[in-house]
Amino acid sequence: MKRMRLRNSTDPQQRSYHRYAGTLGEHSELRIRLRQHDTVPRHDQRPLGGCDEGSGFFEGGPADRRTDQASHLSARPPVRPSARPFTSLVDLRARTGLHPSDLRALIKVGALDTIAGGWTRPMLLWLVDSTADCVRDPADRPGDWFDHLPPTVPVLREYDLDRRRREAHGALGFITDAHPMELHAEALRRFRLCRSTELHRHVGSHVLAAGMLTTAKPVHTLKDEPMEFATFDDGHGLIEAVLFPDVYRERGHVLFDQGPFIFRGKVEEEFGAVTVTITKLDRLERVSRRTGASR
Repeated sequence: MKRMRLRNSTDPQQRSYHRYAGTLGEHSELRIRLRQHDTVPRHDQRPLGGCDEGSGFFEGGPADRRTDQASHLSARPPVRPSARPFTSLVDLRARTGLHPSDLRALIKVGALDTIAGGWTRPMLLWLVDSTADCVRDPADRPGDWFDHLPPTVPVLREYDLDRRRREAHGALGFITDAHPMELHAEALRRFRLCRSTELHRHVGSHVLAAGMLTTAKPVHTLKDEPMEFATFDDGHGLIEAVLFPDVYRERGHVLFDQGPFIFRGKVEEEFGAVTVTITKLDRLERVSRRTGASR
């Protein structure tokens, strides 16, 4: 690897791009919010004495346990006695008044699969679309939606796995059941790529690789030349890469685009660490479009 003395960069553009992993917490938060509506009081629970109905519950027991459990109960979220699990799309719409666009997003990510009642996602989307016109006005009441329900819903085939993943990725920006590189498997098969797990076998050679950008750190040399360290995830492992000043000036801006990225570079090893010194870099989508047009 080319040796260079570096100084830390104060560049505010230092960034992290692991979107599909970084937003998993948001997905988990969304699921928690949905499940709060499904909370059902247990049969052996009862309201706290002297409290308003719904202000808190504790498991049945002697009355003198109330004082001992006060601190525990104060940390627990309130539970509504009337809360019950949603049973269908119609029930969800009636009790929440969700806008059709929100219902579509929930359907696409599979959040309503458990209450679909045997309906496929295309059937649920068809129902929402067929009644969406009646709730476009903000003054519409949730009940107005049911005045326009169709008498029957056509039987539509379920999306295949790839379509479901793409719909979820379009709604969330990530998928939960596979690595995002799986969405680009067909495009990747056109290239002879070196996996991250095989880089150590190609030290000293130039290879072609692809991956999602997970982190990128711009730095400067002592001559104040900008360069960048980048980490890519190809679905099998991580690829540590370097863009030296010449390449960074010419192609560094590409990393601000949406990945995945495909790049060529020389595999080098130093102190047991294997890296790729990038010489060419572009978006996979752009390269696939060029190669497809040339065939």
